[in-house]
Amino acid sequence: MQKHLIAFILILITLISACNSNKNAVSSAQRNTVRLSENLQLEFDKTFYNANKEKMLGNSEQAANLFSRCLQINEKSGSANYELAYIYYKQQRMTECNLFAKRAAELEPSNIWYCDLYAQVLVNKKEYEKAAVVYKNITTQYPSKKEFYDEEAAIYIILNKLNKVIEVYDRMEVQFGVTEEIVNNKRQVYLKENKLDKAAKELDKLIKLHPEDARYYGMMAEMYMANNQPQKAYSYLQKALEADSNNVNVHLALSDYYRSNKEYDKAFMEIKKSFASPYLDVDTKMKVLLNYYSATEKEDPKLKQQANELIQVMKLAHPKDARSYFIAGDFLYRDKKLKEAVLEFENGLKYDKEKFPAWNQTIVIYSELQDYDNMLRVSNEALELFPNQTALFLYKGVACMQKKAHKDAIAALKQGASITVDNDALLANFYMYLGDSYHADNDHKNSDDSYEKVLKLEPNNIYVLNNYAYYLSERAEKLTLAEEMSAKTLKLEPTVANYQDTYAWILYKQKKYADALIWQQKAIAGSSPSAVMQEHLGDIYYQLNEPEKALEYWNMAKGKIGVSTFLDKKIADKKLYE
Repeated sequence: MQKHLIAFILILITLISACNSNKNAVSSAQRNTVRLSENLQLEFDKTFYNANKEKMLGNSEQAANLFSRCLQINEKSGSANYELAYIYYKQQRMTECNLFAKRAAELEPSNIWYCDLYAQVLVNKKEYEKAAVVYKNITTQYPSKKEFYDEEAAIYIILNKLNKVIEVYDRMEVQFGVTEEIVNNKRQVYLKENKLDKAAKELDKLIKLHPEDARYYGMMAEMYMANNQPQKAYSYLQKALEADSNNVNVHLALSDYYRSNKEYDKAFMEIKKSFASPYLDVDTKMKVLLNYYSATEKEDPKLKQQANELIQVMKLAHPKDARSYFIAGDFLYRDKKLKEAVLEFENGLKYDKEKFPAWNQTIVIYSELQDYDNMLRVSNEALELFPNQTALFLYKGVACMQKKAHKDAIAALKQGASITVDNDALLANFYMYLGDSYHADNDHKNSDDSYEKVLKLEPNNIYVLNNYAYYLSERAEKLTLAEEMSAKTLKLEPTVANYQDTYAWILYKQKKYADALIWQQKAIAGSSPSAVMQEHLGDIYYQLNEPEKALEYWNMAKGKIGVSTFLDKKIADKKLYE
């Protein structure tokens, strides 16, 4: 029996402690305003205790029923009214909540939490004036409770009674003194009323209290600039410089002032001073440089020079911030200075290896430089960090293919294709390069299969249509299919010489020499003919029994890249070999 009694006492202590520590249960059952008989008081206390226990267990309905029972015993219990109101508030049953919250606040008007709940209910009902009165009563009784002044002010802002808002802030100022928060709140109200002079007087309070703080001069300057009074703004910026000559925000504000005054050289010098400081964050500097990036899209040597100076200054101020190098790389890449650009990206990656776009851009630049050794190196490094970025397998495959490492290319491209999901364009690229790699490795079956997969995804992929058709013609296989694909390329791009050459060669393989001649002549007439085109035309002339013309075009092709291994023998013997 003693153990059960001790356990009950411990539970009771826990519940009472929890209730006392929770603002939602500040009042206890003993604060009833009606004197009850001893039996009723015991019944009330027991019921109130059980109600709190159910509330703590999350049984809101049971708790509400028990608190209602408490009110049947003593309807003037502020705590029971409050607890019941709070349950209804959480359940958004605002009609019932209003009834009991109002009773609780009226029964114990000095209880801050009862009054706060009632005010919240009034706000919910859009009875703003009544809510403001409640909050004012709270601050009158508890003048150090700042949050309730804020609630009262917020209500008057909703009502657009700005004079009342100022009255609230004035009371706060009396209680808490002149603070930056109060001053700024009053300033915003005055600015909303277009009372610039009064807003300035508020800021002047802070300046007088803290004459050494450049921020307040800067805030005054910003306010005057926003209200088209640049000369007043300038005077305060000068005062800000006197207070703190190294303040980067002041230099930025001065730059804006000079720019608005069309004094662009002075504006740039102020920007440059701010860039030299490590205390101006890189994000702000990046925004400035991005504006320069847009402004220098058109050729403007002066702005480009300024942008370059700012980048160099930023790199000195933030030598280990990768963004300093990445933005430098972006400018250089835009200006087609690829070798310098890729060095900047490589430098940036030393300090931040987590930015995939930087890796991607580095690889792209090496590709454009046709530096396939470095393209492969960076692709492999990036894959260590980003194994799920499928594009990296494509880059690796292309680099291997260009280095004639066709089996390595095939392995990388197959792996990338196998993990590509919901990206048909990328998948088509994998199959396209697989087709090229298999072809280079003399695996014609897999090459053809890869090209077929591309054309299922992209039936008008003109690169694959042309190459696949040409490779089939070279092998004299599926010539009808080859002709159809080649004809499709000419329908899509009728004037491209390479496509005309492919079509002519397919016709040649089909022994349609007269038709082949027409298309081969078109190909040569419409371009600077390649050696392959010249040799092809020579072969066609030979088949048309015009050996002199054949020899003429074979000689034109001689010594150039891309000709067949038979060309010298053709010329020597004046005879066609295939």
